[in-house]
Amino acid sequence: MSFFKSGAKKLMAFFVKHRMRTTRGLLVIVASLILFTRPFILPYSLCGFLFDWIGYFCIIIACLGRVFSALFICGTKNQTLSTKGPFSIVRNPLYVFSFFGTLGLGFLSGHITILALVVLIFLMYYPEVVKKEEAFLSQKFGKEYEDYKRNVPRWIPRQFKLDLPETFTVYPHILLS
Repeated sequence: MSFFKSGAKKLMAFFVKHRMRTTRGLLVIVASLILFTRPFILPYSLCGFLFDWIGYFCIIIACLGRVFSALFICGTKNQTLSTKGPFSIVRNPLYVFSFFGTLGLGFLSGHITILALVVLIFLMYYPEVVKKEEAFLSQKFGKEYEDYKRNVPRWIPRQFKLDLPETFTVYPHILLS
């Protein structure tokens, strides 16, 4: 049994290390399932209609939230600790909004199985990515990051006290790359 456990740990470490490739690969798999299988929910049923609108809503929230979050980290990632804007509400707003996008795609697929699959993959994969990032940030920023961790939740906001600076610098060339 420990052989399988160590193998699973090594596989997860590989996926975390190659996060972008893994994400793109999973996207290709899910897109293929959507394109080449029949939806479980009939597209013109009430349930299909609700799934579509929930999906659109989640994707709009994901897009707006990711752009808003990227503005606060763009050009300063790993140089300064971002604690303003959406980072004042939750430590991982980019991943939280990515989760909304994942939900949106799952709902729009009309496939209960795909919805469950993408949520399960996200919930198994991204906590490991975050653990690795948190270890790096803790080492890089020390006490400042530990204080931030104590005050701001990892995934689910405790309160919505958005701390917006009066001004901040945006690097458009980095944001668009």
